[in-house]
Amino acid sequence: DRELRDLRRLLDTAMDGRGQLVLLGGEAGVGKTTIAEALCREAADRGALTLTGRCYDLTDTPPYGPWTDAFDGYRREADLPSPPVALASTATDAITTRSALFDRVRTFVATLAGRRPLVIVLEDLHWADPESLDLLRVVSREAATQALLVLATFRGDELTTNHPLYRLLPVLERETGAWRLELRRLHREALHRLVVVRYRLTEADSARLVAYLYAEAGGNPFFTQQLLRALEEDEVLRPLGNRWVLGDLEHTGVPSLLREVI
Repeated sequence: DRELRDLRRLLDTAMDGRGQLVLLGGEAGVGKTTIAEALCREAADRGALTLTGRCYDLTDTPPYGPWTDAFDGYRREADLPSPPVALASTATDAITTRSALFDRVRTFVATLAGRRPLVIVLEDLHWADPESLDLLRVVSREAATQALLVLATFRGDELTTNHPLYRLLPVLERETGAWRLELRRLHREALHRLVVVRYRLTEADSARLVAYLYAEAGGNPFFTQQLLRALEEDEVLRPLGNRWVLGDLEHTGVPSLLREVI
């Protein structure tokens, strides 16, 4: 809730023409994608254009991969420009020089943000190629004077000291005044609210379920959701009339999906 309030405030400012780069860090499963998607829905409801690009494992992410992904999702409207041909997923061989490409992207982003507020989300930058990070640096420098919000997510626990993003983060904060957010695990009170909202359990069963979830998942939202799903599938947690009942938690195992992820 706190982080989403911060992002809403930054979106308000960006839509008034004073944009921002937001660096959203956190471990795997802590909710970075969920909060980014929530922000994009709110931005779209308010008339903003939203573009999302994702990185994948470095063996699969090509040069400028997240930018190409983001621009591939762009659907041109009558009063809006076409994206740079060089970053179309089918035309990466059209890139001539970095400076020419960066100028085209800067012009494209500035034109879009001049017509409609623009939100660009770049996911999982811990897997980004160096070229994508350089382009992020160039685009973000001008965000402060545009109706532009750039949200970059990454797993901070995967950044070693020689990682390009690790070295770039302080540069981005210095050059662009980037806003840094670190998503943390859910605390017990938040888990209790989640359980109370989702299930009509007795107070004793709610307390027992919260204790189990916190002990097994440590407040990680993704792990927590998978545990709840497994409990429902195994009917350890099941509806009964207009309430829910919680069975024996002593002999529940780790769900297969979690075992594979871990």
